Amino acid sequence: MFRSAVACLLLAVAISAATIPFGNLDKIPQDVKELIPVEVRDFYKGLTDEDKAVLKDLGGKAKEFKNEEEALVALKEKSESLHTRAKALYDLVKGKVDALGADAKKFVKDSIASVRALRPAAGESYNLVKVKETARQVISNYKKLSAEAKADLEKQFPQIAGLIKNEKVQKFAKGLLEKN
Repeated sequence: MFRSAVACLLLAVAISAATIPFGNLDKIPQDVKELIPVEVRDFYKGLTDEDKAVLKDLGGKAKEFKNEEEALVALKEKSESLHTRAKALYDLVKGKVDALGADAKKFVKDSIASVRALRPAAGESYNLVKVKETARQVISNYKKLSAEAKADLEKQFPQIAGLIKNEKVQKFAKGLLEKN
């Protein structure tokens, strides 16, 4: 179950991060919220109404960006201060990914690319069938990783490991994959 939850959580986090209604961070259960990295919580808590509008606008154009760097350039054009805060968070995560061994890093990058491909066009909803297919593929890829690569992921992303071990998250992952 833990292995399946890893991939589902990565998928769920990536999808929700792309579509999070910024004011709804308070709706996350406290025991789960405590496992979200402080830097991420602080970033969302610090968003002004103007910041939220900028992110919503850029979120609608997400398919236009080839990578995170292009999105950051567009963000900088809209808001220098938001760019500075977002870049700090991006650099933190990028540093953790860069610290991974080759297999774990490839898994993360491939998973991110798979999730990015799921992003619907502005005004459209996620295709649940494709989300589940992607989750199953990510799980399959995770299961193929060596024990060393899995340990590497857990070391670099301990909060995600904590989320994965959370009973509520495991129940969510199981329910997501059992339904067609």
